[in-house]
Amino acid sequence: FPHFSDAGARKCQRASDGTLFIAGGFVSRGHLNSFYHYEPISGHLTELPPMPHSAAGFALMMAPQDLIIIAGGRSGQKYLKTVTTYDRKSASWASWPDLPEERGRADGDVVVMDDGGGGYLVYIFGGFNEDKGYFGDILVMNRGVVGVEFQSERWERVRFAGNFAVNGHLSTAVVGDGRVLILESSGKSWVYDWEKQ
Repeated sequence: FPHFSDAGARKCQRASDGTLFIAGGFVSRGHLNSFYHYEPISGHLTELPPMPHSAAGFALMMAPQDLIIIAGGRSGQKYLKTVTTYDRKSASWASWPDLPEERGRADGDVVVMDDGGGGYLVYIFGGFNEDKGYFGDILVMNRGVVGVEFQSERWERVRFAGNFAVNGHLSTAVVGDGRVLILESSGKSWVYDWEKQ
């Protein structure tokens, strides 16, 4: 695995081709805006154009068409509500609409819809900031999915039938058929299914 000159926590996401993207993080000198692409087979590490801002504790997701999404996080003493995307094909960064509130420690997932149109839903689960504590909510943005109740190109809160009382860090994974497994550091777990909420 690549060696970094400064030890610290960084965020990593696997791409569809098996390579890894390593973004931001926190080291002794502060928050980072570094962004790397790592090829495990060759061991080759490439430094990419840096993130638009330094941050750690953000949600990092991989969307179709090799689009990387970074949402929220913390930079210095501030929590963030910014959402930025990296287009692997053009090697460029762009902005999406902000989250409704600043939040770090959230997790996110992309659910690709099998509707033939290439659309997908982007979810943000939970999070934390100093003013509100832990968020027990789920946000979604509809990116081109037809026939769902979610409006396009904006964040909105979704209904969740489970008792989503969050008191810790979350980790999520898409487990098939649009369902998302949500694990909390305290040991609690939920399954979110957008079709049944």
